Amino acid sequence: MSWEWKLEHCNGFVQMDHDQYLIIEQSGNYFIYAQVNRIKDMEDTFTVMLCKEPDILLNKVVGPKKGDERGTLNFGRPFFLQKGDKLYCQANFHLDYILAGNQTYWGLYKI
Repeated sequence: MSWEWKLEHCNGFVQMDHDQYLIIEQSGNYFIYAQVNRIKDMEDTFTVMLCKEPDILLNKVVGPKKGDERGTLNFGRPFFLQKGDKLYCQANFHLDYILAGNQTYWGLYKI
């Protein structure tokens, strides 16, 4: 998935790598959150995963069962991240299955 980033007030804490990864520039505790709104029925279960390079699963959320026309997934929890960690959020669906704009997002802040 590709994401649009607005890195306001993130100077020295995080930077983006292309349109998929966030790179941690300062070790510490971060609160990571996400919300995804599905707008189409899917054949598979609606799943969103937060990962750290190289393919380390940090959090996995499974949404409403298949057959439900709409669904929302969200999570938020703290993690300790080290300088240089690369984070990415992936899902088991294409972009045409989600409601964009301010309805689908993920991000973090340093705590």
